Amino acid sequence: METICKIRYTCQRDGKPIRQIVCEFHLSRNTVKKALRGDVTEFTCERMARSPFRNSGLMRTHYWNVLRPMSQRLFVSAGRP
Repeated sequence: METICKIRYTCQRDGKPIRQIVCEFHLSRNTVKKALRGDVTEFTCERMARSPFRNSGLMRTHYWNVLRPMSQRLFVSAGRP
């Protein structure tokens, strides 16, 4: 919310153009345009939950395991009791 207020004050009060605001606040022009032209008071970012197996060694091993012939595949064996 602070950034949106700063952008609006800078444009309306000081009369600075969008490109100058972009340089001052290190934002993209689309972000500045959205803040000036919209009725939004806060920007939010909703991210999807990541899988715990994403980019893990387990997924890579599984992927390469599927491509191997049956005689060369790796199998998980139960530990000895």
